[in-house]
Amino acid sequence: MAANVFEDHSKQNTTDYLQKKHINELFEAMMTALMVYKPDDHISFLRKCLDKVENKRTAISWDFFVNQSSFNYETQKPLPPIHSSSSNMPLSDLQMSRKASVLPPIESTKANSAHVPIIFILSLSNSLTLCSKLLERYHEVEYILVNDMANIDKGESTDIAQHDYRFDCILRTINRRRAQANGFLILGELDEQDYLEQWQGKLGRIDLIMILSENPPRKMSDEHFNIIYIDSRTNMSNIFSSAIHSLDRLFPQDAFFSRRSETMLFDSTQTNLPILFCIDNHRMQKQENDNENSGLDEEFDLVNDNTEENNNSFIYTLCQCLSEQLNFKHIHYGDFQKALLTFEELKVEIVESISTCSGFIVDHFPNSCADLDRFQSEIGPCSALIYIGGHRAITEEDGVNTVIKRFQEKRKALYVDCRKEVDEIYEDLKSEILKHI
Repeated sequence: MAANVFEDHSKQNTTDYLQKKHINELFEAMMTALMVYKPDDHISFLRKCLDKVENKRTAISWDFFVNQSSFNYETQKPLPPIHSSSSNMPLSDLQMSRKASVLPPIESTKANSAHVPIIFILSLSNSLTLCSKLLERYHEVEYILVNDMANIDKGESTDIAQHDYRFDCILRTINRRRAQANGFLILGELDEQDYLEQWQGKLGRIDLIMILSENPPRKMSDEHFNIIYIDSRTNMSNIFSSAIHSLDRLFPQDAFFSRRSETMLFDSTQTNLPILFCIDNHRMQKQENDNENSGLDEEFDLVNDNTEENNNSFIYTLCQCLSEQLNFKHIHYGDFQKALLTFEELKVEIVESISTCSGFIVDHFPNSCADLDRFQSEIGPCSALIYIGGHRAITEEDGVNTVIKRFQEKRKALYVDCRKEVDEIYEDLKSEILKHI
């Protein structure tokens, strides 16, 4: 048992060391240079490569030594012309074998490499909204909230210098998810820009740092880090455009997102913004049961004037919290008594707000599969359905329950336990929502 523990610890230390010193990138760059230059004295050639990167703290690109601006090496024996006289000489079997066996392209090893882009987004606000839009644009990119993952309750008096364990916490999370991810978006507070060297020392490298600030400095670059500053006072469209200008070269774009965007551009009434539905199935069923006894209540004047307000408070509070944090427009479609909007009014509300928000959350809608089909046909697809209830399982096959089952089949139904307070379920629900939008 002790031997296994030591072996696991040794492997982890080795992995951490290789990442910290950028050994993988250095080795790849030197092998590329060897294949390009084919020097007679390969030992002195490699020494020259190592001398070139001495004291270099950041990772180098695979073609670093091939780039003439960074490294210049004259081969002692250049390759002969394609049509030289020697090309007509017969080749031995051994020479033919050597000629046929070529090294695979460097790019073929990329899929098995541990290198995935790591991006830091540091901001006081708007980072969650930006992150949700980036996750929709880029395929299989993971997001990590530093404070949430490290259980840091950020307040005015919080000193993140006292939370050094957050470095190891984020590193473990990245290593655990690395095999399934095309990259990572790490969201942190603005204070983290004072600890970038510690982050790079722990993670091995940081590909890009985006800082959303009200007062971007005039100096737009750093000698040790790739940093871009974005003015957080501008609208989300400008922030998003600035972000993807740098990120498109790092992350693969989601093909589904691109196709959906192109299709919807032809219909001005449709939107590709994320849309969430939120219904309170528990209160609806409770109201139906209460209606059976309403005659007795009315006869003895026992009707509570606050019933409607209490029934709507949970779902309204939840939708408001989500809309504020995600920069979504909250549309109050109805309550437990009646619909407050017609479908056409709902449609107009969404179309007129497309350019001013990052998405929509509609409460008390849809009430049937017919409503859902019409909405998705005339307005756009729904990203997820939030349903509030006393239990996760749906047994009945009518009305709202059929809508819930349809979303469950597509794994887009997010259950909220009505027996808990909004504060208790909010963070977990928000994390699930970000996966769908």
